[in-house]
Amino acid sequence: MYLLTLHVDDVFNLLPCFPSLGFDCPAVGNAYTGTFDVAGTVVTHLKLTIGDVKYDMDVPFPGSDLFTTRGVDGTFGPLEFINGKLLGGLVGGGDIPFVDFPPITADGRFSAFDGVTAFSGPYDVAAVSEPATVLLLAAALVAACLRR
Repeated sequence: MYLLTLHVDDVFNLLPCFPSLGFDCPAVGNAYTGTFDVAGTVVTHLKLTIGDVKYDMDVPFPGSDLFTTRGVDGTFGPLEFINGKLLGGLVGGGDIPFVDFPPITADGRFSAFDGVTAFSGPYDVAAVSEPATVLLLAAALVAACLRR
């Protein structure tokens, strides 16, 4: 499992921002987190919430705002994770709201737009230990100690 963190360092509003509408008025300094898994290079089980917008690969549109993903060439295709970088994007119905990653954006950055507010910034990804893996290792260690 991986932890995704979006760090906001630039915001542009086309209209006055209204709370509880779309991304819910992101501001410079905000951070949004999500999680995902990877099968080969393809991102799976992604969950990311930005204000009232919820992307969930396990519950796609209309259960969440995730309609499809954008591939590395900018067309509809799988969101990928290669060499520690997300490549592609998340797409809502009608292409809005979206969150894009390289190569659509600059390397190491994301951009997002909900129809009113655009924001961007750097993102980072960190591997997270699965609780089940830690528990299995602990159980194996206990079993090995008990065998002595």
